[in-house]
Amino acid sequence: MPMIEEREFATLEEAATALAADMAERLRTAVAERGRASLAVSGGRTPHLVLPGLSRVDLPWDRVRVTLTDDRWVPPDHPDSNERLARALLLTGPAAAATFTGLVNGAASPSLGQPETERRLATFPLPLDVVFLGMGEDGHIASLFPHGPELTAGGLCVASRAPVAPHPRLSLSASLLLTARATVLLVAGAAKRAIYETAKGGSGSLEDGDAAELPVRLVLHQRAMPVTVFLA
Repeated sequence: MPMIEEREFATLEEAATALAADMAERLRTAVAERGRASLAVSGGRTPHLVLPGLSRVDLPWDRVRVTLTDDRWVPPDHPDSNERLARALLLTGPAAAATFTGLVNGAASPSLGQPETERRLATFPLPLDVVFLGMGEDGHIASLFPHGPELTAGGLCVASRAPVAPHPRLSLSASLLLTARATVLLVAGAAKRAIYETAKGGSGSLEDGDAAELPVRLVLHQRAMPVTVFLA
């Protein structure tokens, strides 16, 4: 059976506070057990509520490695950059002591930059201890989009492009995301809740088309790692 724990909250703010506390505890445990911890965080709107709370937690941040689940192929100071978001919201206060590895480099495109980013990620403590995911209203996670060729890519990261978006992207691969020790997923609002409930049906298989239709099914229907879903 899929390893899903659902936690319901009346407001997004309550869910965000609980999610930050959950990630902090998982990171603390990882450092205690293995001497180091690794974390991948998402971009978008909801991290504005989650990441500042995590940044203020007293952790052995100097033993934590942080990366992104995905990023747009833009300079790190660009308004659409997830790296910019992470540096502003998470890598401040106590969490400034963490080591950050961005996905974007100086190559002209995600495809050309992928080998260098793979080399960076290969230095990470893998598998990732915690992956923080959001979900789009089309069911995408990270930058793995419905029916996209990136869904079947191997390796540690993969170039992708959103169906309607100005910037190409680089995403952690499904194969890397699905080896994480734990995943936390935030689902907020009626529209996303409806997609989530649909995604709990079907399967996590790309072969039968279910996970290609709603990539979040890759996470919800795997049986290797615990998934905690924070619903608001």
